[in-house]
This record gives sequence, structure tokens and C-alpha cells, in this order.
Amino acid sequence: LEDKRLVQLDLSGLVGLSGARERGEEYLKQIIFEVNRSGNIVLVIENVDRLAGLKSQAGGLDMAEILASALDQKAFYFIGTTTTEGFASKIEGKILGRVLNKIEVPLPSRDVLWQILITKIYVIEKELKIFFSADALEQAINLADRYVYGKALPAKAMDLLTEVGYKVR
Repeated sequence: LEDKRLVQLDLSGLVGLSGARERGEEYLKQIIFEVNRSGNIVLVIENVDRLAGLKSQAGGLDMAEILASALDQKAFYFIGTTTTEGFASKIEGKILGRVLNKIEVPLPSRDVLWQILITKIYVIEKELKIFFSADALEQAINLADRYVYGKALPAKAMDLLTEVGYKVR
């Protein structure tokens, strides 16, 4: 990754633009062309499983097919994130699954979660002019793990602390 730039593609922004629903394929092809041409970009798509089955128009190409054909040429670097369920249902055994390598990232240990939260919570504390105690961080980890779905720790603990911080302020 030395001398590379990470550029995140927002899928909702890609298809949410006015007129983008009809021109989504064209936009994605243009983005891939620009990434390929630059030579120093690593394209990052969070929840890449949402790309599978996404078509800009009836009878058009699946966006995953466009991405897979570009990745098959090995012209640029790509990182896609997804859940285990999303990978199994929408990527594995499909066109994207043939060109992507699966790398499982285990959940961080409790100690690593603490380190991550401590380094990130400073930004929230400084912005909102509040302070979180060690007990609050511990409860955020426990409650987020138990009750918040759709994300993994530490992201859901950070979301919970951010929301609590705004409520307290």
C-alpha cells in the first residue's frame, strides 16, 4: 500500500444522484476507468455485497459484473468489505466471488477494543466538551455487543458513545 491512496466509493451516493439510477453503469465504468488510469488508487467499497444484483436499468448489466470484469483484468487494487452472511449469500459462488479473495478478519480482543475506543473517543470528547469514564467505555462495549446489530465492534460501540455524547451534551 506504499504510495497508494485509499478512495472509498459510496454506493448509495453512486445510485442516489439525480439521474444516476439510469446512468449508474456509466458512472461506475467511468470511476473504474479513472481508478485504473491513476495507477496509485486502492478502491474501497464497504458492503460490497450490496453491489450484487444492483442494476441501473431494466435489462442493464449488474454492477457486480462491471466490477468483476474490471478486477479480472488486474488493472487496479480493490478492497471490499462485507459480513460473513453477505459474502455467503451474494458473493460466494457468483461472479464477484471468482475474482475476489476472501480474508476473514476476526473480532478484536477486549484489550484491543479498549485501545481502539480510547484512541477514537478523544475526538468525540474534544468536539462535545464532555468526558467518558472507564465504566462508560466498558458499558458501551457490553451494551453495543448485546443490543446493536448491523455493525461489528468497535464501530457499534463508537456509534453508541457518539449518540450518548450528543444526548448528554
